[in-house]
Amino acid sequence: MAKKTTDSTDLQAAVQSAPDNDGGSSAMIRAEISSKEIAQDNESKSDNDDAKAAKESKQRSNARWALLRNAIVKNASSKEGYTSSKIRDTSMTHSGAAEGSIHQFPGFNLLPRGRIPRSKVPEMVNLLTRPIVLEDTTNQEEDLVVKLELSLLALSALRSDKWIWEFLIQFQCKLNIQKVLERLDQRLQRSSDNPKLRIRLGKGSGWIDAEKSPDVFSETTNTCLTLKIVLAPFFPSCGIFCYSLPLFDDRKQDDTKDKDDNSTLLLTRERLGTTKTSLQELVSHHHHDGIDNTSNVCVWDCEKTLAYTLMKHLALQQPLPWWNHDDDNNNPLHILELGAGMAGLAGLSLAQTLQQRNPKKQLRLWLTDGHPQAAKNNQVHAHLMQLRFPNNAPVVKCLVLPWSMDPPREEERIPPCHVALVSDCTHFQEYHGHLLLTLVYGVAIHGCIYMCQPNRGNSLVRFLNVVRATGSAEPLLSLEWIEIPEIENDTESPTTHYDPSIHRPRLLLLRKLRAVEEADRELVRKHMSTRDDT
Repeated sequence: MAKKTTDSTDLQAAVQSAPDNDGGSSAMIRAEISSKEIAQDNESKSDNDDAKAAKESKQRSNARWALLRNAIVKNASSKEGYTSSKIRDTSMTHSGAAEGSIHQFPGFNLLPRGRIPRSKVPEMVNLLTRPIVLEDTTNQEEDLVVKLELSLLALSALRSDKWIWEFLIQFQCKLNIQKVLERLDQRLQRSSDNPKLRIRLGKGSGWIDAEKSPDVFSETTNTCLTLKIVLAPFFPSCGIFCYSLPLFDDRKQDDTKDKDDNSTLLLTRERLGTTKTSLQELVSHHHHDGIDNTSNVCVWDCEKTLAYTLMKHLALQQPLPWWNHDDDNNNPLHILELGAGMAGLAGLSLAQTLQQRNPKKQLRLWLTDGHPQAAKNNQVHAHLMQLRFPNNAPVVKCLVLPWSMDPPREEERIPPCHVALVSDCTHFQEYHGHLLLTLVYGVAIHGCIYMCQPNRGNSLVRFLNVVRATGSAEPLLSLEWIEIPEIENDTESPTTHYDPSIHRPRLLLLRKLRAVEEADRELVRKHMSTRDDT
């Protein structure tokens, strides 16, 4: 296998000299004008004009970003009472911005988390480059593209010096490898709204046996060949992280169990804290039907809190409302997570734990988010889980699901779920009605909805008012608060940056009592309309 290593200086030089992923650099062409070269000269001028326009557009974008950054810093500084003279000081400016940031409180972090150490990288590489068997002869090219894409997104997030990987591919009928590589490159470049963070294929990708023609292989049946994938140089913007889930057996908490038990470790691909947010990402809602980039910034503390609390219920054997259904192996257990973000932590941890606890159980998990990159990242997590547990992994579907006050269309329809999970999704108050109706349409009667949210001013209270608005005749949902002792009794985690309104998670359990009727939808619409008018 070919290997490529480089130090950070060489890597930086390689990246800086490489063309941008959104088109590359343009060359200025000078030509002597003659009667026979007018057409070429006009074309050259057009190219130069395009390059100039692109440069000016980039300068305007940088200027807008500078204005926005300064406004954010100034606003944060003014909230702390800094004078205009102090704002000019760089250290004071950064201090003010830091104190005004929600990220200054690190969260309660109830689930232990760490980045995959370098010693585990070879093991992860072996896992992600396992032989790929293409069994679907009708759509094997698309199947190969998807599997390669998910593996490469995970491999690119490892602490590895390798830029070249090899995959053993077993296929059964005609396979156009050039078409596969072209589609793979297109999909990889859609992995980020920031062009500078996109992953793309480099030169040299193809079958490892260069002496033979790929055309011969494409006509061969039941063939096993090694495919070499070369990635262009890039700065990793994501890392592979590992969460340690609470340990338990069927009777009690088992603290003597192997702490490295594979079934209690959950792997995720997350954005690194050192990765800066670009202007393209800040305005990504213009390209994704109004869905902003919040879900791709980090794993929010409410998501971790909800995952931990559900695991703690299981660990202590406190009966959950859907517990009896979990013991019925003949009927699948359906779990839905809305606003899953870039990790889908609550849904993945619950699904993995339940599936490992009862391998015979049929389990379906739907991870949904309005942002396509969040859905793609969760596909990577589902892929990792399938590779780690090839014989008893839950079925995970990752979907882009915008919230709506209308009943789901046929293509958006999900089987009624027994459990729904929501973390920190009530902050956009104009979408309270959309969130509520999407939840009640997606949950079965007697199904449970777990919501872990901070108050965020009056946002949570206003959402609960929307919930109560559906119960004018017969209640649609029951409401119950669940105490989180680890947070209620925590007197050490809160710091000077701690604000209970935005940092303290609260856990709410909603139970669906009956079917959703058109009158319920109208009540929600009326409440939202009346509320917004006041």
